[in-house]
Amino acid sequence: MRHKPATHCTTIVSYAVNLLQVELLKKNADKICEFLTACAICHTASPDKNTAFSERPLYHATSPDEHALLKFASDAGFIFKRRSSGKIIVDMLGTISEFELMAILEFNSDRKRMSVIVRDSKGTYKLYIKGADQMIFDRLIDVSQKEMKRTSGHLQQFAYQGYRTLCFAVKIINNDIFAKWYEKYNNTIADVKNRREKLAQLAEEIEKDLCLIGVSAIEDRLQKDVPETVARLLLAGIRVWVLTGDKLETAVNIGNSCHLLQAGAPMVVLSSTDASVVKEELSK
Repeated sequence: MRHKPATHCTTIVSYAVNLLQVELLKKNADKICEFLTACAICHTASPDKNTAFSERPLYHATSPDEHALLKFASDAGFIFKRRSSGKIIVDMLGTISEFELMAILEFNSDRKRMSVIVRDSKGTYKLYIKGADQMIFDRLIDVSQKEMKRTSGHLQQFAYQGYRTLCFAVKIINNDIFAKWYEKYNNTIADVKNRREKLAQLAEEIEKDLCLIGVSAIEDRLQKDVPETVARLLLAGIRVWVLTGDKLETAVNIGNSCHLLQAGAPMVVLSSTDASVVKEELSK
């Protein structure tokens, strides 16, 4: 699992940075710092207990993507160190910063996003969020058409290369607004009966008016001998299905890479999310 070049709303950057990119990085330093901060704190991972106090901890993450993002942030100087008494400790370019973790709005297949709300050392409440592009785009505020077009272009470019993508955004929350929301959040956490539905409603309340800070692209390489194995299964007359939550372009790229899709073979794309529409298309 490798983190590929990331786009910070204006340009694509990778580990190899040229002089032009250096100037663009300087111009967008604030957004890049927010993007790396989001990578370092918007997750549910935890450091390995044997390396938690080392200079570069190892991590236990719920997904390879989270692990790749943490590694990327760490390589860029934003090192998630540990969780301690409701706080997230991050080494930010040599300065230890503490974020009080107020709430986690977890990822699920319906939400297609996750967010954390923290209070920084200045007492500012911030929401950091990452998720599927459309889920984030629909909740943005004050974003120009030029910026959206450029970012969408980067996302499409990454998808055609077979990379999995995520969008990142941030929001500063007014103290009074947060206090009212947090009271409802705590009441909901204590409500066993309707917790899931109420948390979803609270997430919709707070996860809006976001500021886009970047997108990431992650390469999930095929394991050894996958193309050969798929070819043998097909040769044996076995029907092979791949179920994925990736974007269409990413899924097609992976299908080609593992030889499930054959060059020149006809391909039928059913992209509707309406079951009745898909059924009608299949009957044709």
